[in-house]
Amino acid sequence: MLPMRGHGEGSIYRHATRGVWVAAISLPDGRRRRRQAKTRPEALAELRAMQRALSAEAIDASRIRLGDYLERWVSDDALRARLAPASWRKHESIVRVHIVPALGSVRLSELRPTEVSVFLRRDAERHLSPQTARHIRATLRRALADAQRDGLVTRNVAALAEAPTLPHTERPILDAAQARILLDSTRGTRYGPLWTILVTTGLRISEALGLAWGDVGRDSITVRHALQRVDGEWVLRPPKTAKGRRTIPLTQLGVDALRAQREQQASDRGATGIEGLVFTTERGMPHHATNLLPRLRADLAAAGLPRVGLHDLRHSCATVLFGVGVPLPVIADMLGHSTIRVTADLYRHRVPELSRDAAERMQEAIGG
Repeated sequence: MLPMRGHGEGSIYRHATRGVWVAAISLPDGRRRRRQAKTRPEALAELRAMQRALSAEAIDASRIRLGDYLERWVSDDALRARLAPASWRKHESIVRVHIVPALGSVRLSELRPTEVSVFLRRDAERHLSPQTARHIRATLRRALADAQRDGLVTRNVAALAEAPTLPHTERPILDAAQARILLDSTRGTRYGPLWTILVTTGLRISEALGLAWGDVGRDSITVRHALQRVDGEWVLRPPKTAKGRRTIPLTQLGVDALRAQREQQASDRGATGIEGLVFTTERGMPHHATNLLPRLRADLAAAGLPRVGLHDLRHSCATVLFGVGVPLPVIADMLGHSTIRVTADLYRHRVPELSRDAAERMQEAIGG
């Protein structure tokens, strides 16, 4: 039995069956408000956030301005604990640069869906890309979802606002033949093993750079971390979702590439900056992804290949797999997508040619 506490004092405990930490506070009307967290520090941050929200509710919510709420929301320890550093920085920048200057003076309770839609259209008129406008809406939608959960608003007007339309653009990728040329032309070079792993496994660049030798099996690799730079320090963060932690079988190309990388690393001077990383600089330090892009572009140009980016190698992997008939659920698991719908939306443009191939196979099977 938990001891009796005053309104808003709150408690933290570990749920025996679910294996999660729970932060809970008592509301003035006798109800309990609860939030779950993976760790005790995260639960403590959630408790403090609920206490602040309860204090805010004691004030007439109709007097809170959107700008004041957003600035408090984005600086909340509980939000920072839930988000990857890059995600938090994106939300903070959007709040500061885009939303507060335009809508900050509007009262939280008076914000309307049409007002948000007009704001997003005006951003488009200022030549911001539709993708940026969608990011702005996503940040506002997330912030207002928390406001709704805390009882400050009755509905999420950003969710009701019209989403900016994204024009369909084909991502630049390497087809199977071009990918083969890249891997053949860079075999035996310093960056060849990294390009091979990105193309044949579909890892995100942060996942590849966070790969440790302890994650490498005889014929597979396990994604346990992504490498990120936080406040000037290298940090290995676990995947954001359960799907992100996954084991990927290696091709023989991948096995050979990792063997070559181990030999290369053994000849480099110095120890690794984060012990045991697979891909490191000549001095044994972690790679900055931004420094790798010019290296990739140079290797592509030397091989006479299209100009693609590091993330496009991941899309190249998926598209090659999709083109040779690997089922979407298998590709989704390999890429670590949260749902198969994410995979389907990314590669839907390949469906017509696969449908044509399916018709031809049906003809061969029963048409004679």
